[in-house]
Amino acid sequence: MHSGLRIADRVGQQIPAQWFALGILINILLARGRVQEAQELSDRYNYGQVVPNAVVYPDSEAVYSELLIARGLRTDAEERLRAVGRRLEPRGMRNPMWCPWRPLLAQTIAHTDPAEAAAIAQEALDIARRFGTPGAIGRALHAAAKVASGADSLAMMAEAVRQLERSPAAFELAQALVDHGAMLSRAGLPQDAADLLMRGLESAALCGADALAARAREELAASGLRPLQLRTIDSDSLTSQEKAVAHRAAQGWDNRRIAEELGTKERTVELLLSGAFRKLGTNRDGLAGLLPQQPRGTGLKGVPGH
Repeated sequence: MHSGLRIADRVGQQIPAQWFALGILINILLARGRVQEAQELSDRYNYGQVVPNAVVYPDSEAVYSELLIARGLRTDAEERLRAVGRRLEPRGMRNPMWCPWRPLLAQTIAHTDPAEAAAIAQEALDIARRFGTPGAIGRALHAAAKVASGADSLAMMAEAVRQLERSPAAFELAQALVDHGAMLSRAGLPQDAADLLMRGLESAALCGADALAARAREELAASGLRPLQLRTIDSDSLTSQEKAVAHRAAQGWDNRRIAEELGTKERTVELLLSGAFRKLGTNRDGLAGLLPQQPRGTGLKGVPGH
């Protein structure tokens, strides 16, 4: 993205390509915990101070609001996010992946106005369900879970994880895994929490989310647990087990049939497919176009849970 921004700079100032590069780069820096670097980049380009006339992905005001939240400036972030809503709603622009301002606003005001936060989060979830993709639904569920309380919060966070496992959204899944693990730890379920926190730690480390990985380690330590040695995982190629389930899913098999065919648990199939989705950058519908012809005789020998 730094390279892309340099190219955009040569073309001209405040053009869509430059806004795109800046928005993505700031998001990446925030995900890696490099808040000061993100702020310096924003200041250098006056990002967030000028709203582009063109429709740009990601929405610049929403991205700038995330930067304000990361800096702890929640009141300023709330004002910005409400302005995003006033700008986009009259135009009917509700794509939850392009500009997820509702989940961000719900989390921003959760401590000052829990009732409004819950209502906004529910509206975001309704929109995401109509949009229909697991990534959008999972992200909205994650936000709704964080502003809910008690058993509802745990149930929504568990569903958020299951939805995100069906998508290529590696970072969002890692976030949900760590948050779910932290919730379970505080609910007095340390073993369940440990499993989720370790998965979240591995996922965060794989996609370079340094700040999230550090938080996962802190949550494990707070629970009296010591992180295990992270497995070395090739993030660019599928394992033989992932190939086995992915090829069958691409042929239209459901998870139960795959589990029965390969003699493993249905939950194991779900987790292997989740890994394939993240590595290939697709969901179940896109597998057939990305996988080579399935070699015969592929199985799941040695898969945990076999």
